[in-house]
Amino acid sequence: MAAKTDPLDVAKWGILLAGGYLVFTFFKRSGIIPSLQDQQASNLDLNIDRKDWTKTDFYKKPAPSGYEIILYTAAATDNLIKDIYNSRGFFNDCESCILGTLRKLQYKTQYSWLANAFYNKYRKDMTAYIREGFNETELYPAWLHLDSLPTYRKK
Repeated sequence: MAAKTDPLDVAKWGILLAGGYLVFTFFKRSGIIPSLQDQQASNLDLNIDRKDWTKTDFYKKPAPSGYEIILYTAAATDNLIKDIYNSRGFFNDCESCILGTLRKLQYKTQYSWLANAFYNKYRKDMTAYIREGFNETELYPAWLHLDSLPTYRKK
């Protein structure tokens, strides 16, 4: 004869599993447990901090023969660094704002130019400031775009 299943035992297990799922979801959303996208982005990390063109003085180096350095005007620079600074908010950050701003850049020297202006205005390292507000998954498209840019423009 088959053993009877107690409905209270089934309910207890259901509540236990649902609670576990809720706790797991909370940990995942809060970043305590990295998501699959975070894990993939960390595996594809571009180590952007180690790139020469992220330094504030990189744009000052002379371009090789046959190339020129293209930078922004003071007004355009000010608008771009304000966009970067304002992309982080107290309650929410605007990933599309930071991605849109960084995708406007056409050369790596322009990133260095902006990083220098950002430091001069806000006294903060621009790359570190961006990284503090966004996780690698959110920034990966921007870093990939920046890393694929040419350094200088051909004359």
